[in-house]
Amino acid sequence: MPSFPSDERIILMNNIVFRYVKTQQDLQQLRDLRTLIYITEEGLDEDLAFDNYFHIEHHCIALEDGVVIGSVSYFTTNRNSHLGKLQHYVGANHKGTIGSIGKLMAIPSRRGIFLSAALMMLGYELLMQHDPNLIILSVFNHKLEKISMYDRLGFYVAGTESVGHMKHKTIMKLDDPKFEHKRRVRERVFRYYRNKLENIDAQNLPIARVISEE
Repeated sequence: MPSFPSDERIILMNNIVFRYVKTQQDLQQLRDLRTLIYITEEGLDEDLAFDNYFHIEHHCIALEDGVVIGSVSYFTTNRNSHLGKLQHYVGANHKGTIGSIGKLMAIPSRRGIFLSAALMMLGYELLMQHDPNLIILSVFNHKLEKISMYDRLGFYVAGTESVGHMKHKTIMKLDDPKFEHKRRVRERVFRYYRNKLENIDAQNLPIARVISEE
């Protein structure tokens, strides 16, 4: 498993800690969060909320006072068949490591682009430790703020898939994340959101800066 800097955690000021799921309590809280978002709010069946990827993904969680308030998950593979329906968007002849990132969510009281951006920045940086040459993700069509954020990071729309009853997801790709011009674009976007995290009180949650303990 890839590791976080130093003691395997990153601290967002005001007692928000980002780290991997490490305990059974972490895992149960993550399950509760995904149940709330995917089953209660989005109306998905349990087998879609906890799909085949759940047990192979790396789950990064945001905790406030020991309570999980958000999460992002990712995994990598060298086999297109591991992507399920998403393999159609990769291509049968693709060579190299494929990354998938997503399941970006937060509890209602902590929702906002700032926490989502922090989780996405962290998940992306950890995923890039595996050196993928293609990253793919899916996002509900009505989550326009997330689609906009992914677009700023260089992802482009590759198609749409139906999920459950009357639900659709937008499939987005980032080809060759190592391309220099795309790397520079992402760095600018990350700086933009990082400045937001440093200077803006997001939903009454004073956030000063992102630091890593070294």
